[in-house]
Amino acid sequence: MVLKGIKMQKNKHSVIVFITFTLLILLQCIVFHYSCFRYIAFSSLWHAPTEFIAFYASKLLPAVFISSFIFLTKHYWWTIIISVLIDLWMIANIIYYRANDLFINADAISMVDNMNGFWSSIWLYVNGECLFILLTSVIVLVVAILVKGSNSRNWKLWGISIGFAVLSHIINALCGCDYDMKHAPRPRDWPKYKGLFVAPRYAAAGYYAEWESWYIEGSSILQYAIAEIVYYLDKSITGEPEICISKTDNDLISRLTTVSNDTPIVPKSNLLLILVESLESWPIGLSDANHKSIAQNLECLINGECLYCSKIKSQVLQGTSGDGQMIINTGLLPIHPGAACVKYGTNIFPCFAHLFNNSGVLYPNRAWNQTVISESYGYNFSYKPKPSTGKDEVVFDMLKSCLDTVSVPYCVQAITISMHGPFDKVGSFDLYFGEDFDANLAKYLNCLHYTDSCIGDFLQKIESDSLLANTTIVITGDHTVFKSTMLREFQSFAEKYNYPIPKDESYCPLIIYSPTIKERTVIDDLCYQMDIFPTILHCIGADDYYWKGFGVNLLDSVARNNRKITEEEAYSLSDKMIRSDWFRHNTKLAQ
Repeated sequence: MVLKGIKMQKNKHSVIVFITFTLLILLQCIVFHYSCFRYIAFSSLWHAPTEFIAFYASKLLPAVFISSFIFLTKHYWWTIIISVLIDLWMIANIIYYRANDLFINADAISMVDNMNGFWSSIWLYVNGECLFILLTSVIVLVVAILVKGSNSRNWKLWGISIGFAVLSHIINALCGCDYDMKHAPRPRDWPKYKGLFVAPRYAAAGYYAEWESWYIEGSSILQYAIAEIVYYLDKSITGEPEICISKTDNDLISRLTTVSNDTPIVPKSNLLLILVESLESWPIGLSDANHKSIAQNLECLINGECLYCSKIKSQVLQGTSGDGQMIINTGLLPIHPGAACVKYGTNIFPCFAHLFNNSGVLYPNRAWNQTVISESYGYNFSYKPKPSTGKDEVVFDMLKSCLDTVSVPYCVQAITISMHGPFDKVGSFDLYFGEDFDANLAKYLNCLHYTDSCIGDFLQKIESDSLLANTTIVITGDHTVFKSTMLREFQSFAEKYNYPIPKDESYCPLIIYSPTIKERTVIDDLCYQMDIFPTILHCIGADDYYWKGFGVNLLDSVARNNRKITEEEAYSLSDKMIRSDWFRHNTKLAQ
């Protein structure tokens, strides 16, 4: 009787720990879901019983499964370790999603070196949910300490809990909640039941972001972790699938290429490309609380004889700045998962740099395999970074020195850095937005003001050198910085201060000053980052370049409304072309 009483007491302890651990993991999954997908009104689930059941079943499944092993272990200390690992995984994914609209996978982990010098930027994306999730491990620690004594294995209770986990899986699969994901096109080969253990990977590259989000909404971030592990274990065994360029693919490529007539293309103007880190278009034309212009020089530029596009959709994926540079320089779209500049940096790429005898890149840091990929794009010299100060005035001083010595015709690309998160490289801030204004947003706008002043000073210096007479100057952003989750959080400030902060997606601006543009041209329609490449080709007189890119010349209104390829097709085909090194095998660039 005494032994039976001791066993019952131990079972009681294990049940307490099991229930506590299960509820905490369940709560973490729900908080994670809210942090990343808060646009889904939880109250609406009450009006859709199947969605309500599937939502909680999908979050309960990993919680019960993980906690069930409490009945098979003698001690509870391992729950603390597992809790901390879950915390770190969820917090890392919240930060990564807020920064990239993507979730972490093995490719993201492999590119962690690109964070050297930028680790402080993660604080820009930490929110209250991150801190709440971290605090739950404290509760697990307290329970593990208070519930003393060793446990006794109970296979019966473990079997019951595993059965409950399986039941949760079946319920989730049968109910199959879709939530509000109509904006994410579902591939034909996506599984019917979203609660399946492993997320398949056969879809078009560019839409992985939305489909991965859709998968996580229908299951949980913990199932996604296991799915990624299984996927990469399978890939390590079976290897990379063979890339097949089908007849349909070749037909699409033929629409975007020109058969060379062996006549060399001589650019009609020099080319100066300024890629501004994290430049978004909505602040241009706005002022601070003291009526001081945020981007006075950019505003002045777009009011002159130039092409100005206010809604350039950023098409970067996991490669962020590296992807942005690739899209603009090559007219291709990114691969996913991974980044082309890292995984395929030695490929042959098309680029307008090939047309110039003198072409170079100025970059303030070594991230994204910059030295190797610049050479692959065709740039034949570069200003390698010194210890970075994070000051764009240094970048533009280097650019001015470069232009003073380079021979014409030339193509020079300069990449800025001061607007990189967490927006703390500028020093003193000149703009004021009010005491209750979001601190990160205020710092971003101050950094934009600083970079804008650097651009203005630079243009003023070169204007007297008659450089503008025969130079096409392109100013655009490599990508946006505020993704959908943060944009929604800014809406209270947008309403209070009457700022046109977009609700779901922000855009980069595109400003092109060129001898070929004789009047002010403003395009407020939705355009794409892949459109910049063919537009530059047109401005420098290189319309006959063999590769047209996936986009269109934005100065051609007919082409803008009659695209030869959809964005989805472009992502899928570009992924195949990059992975197969198509340009090495099909163009004279490889010679």
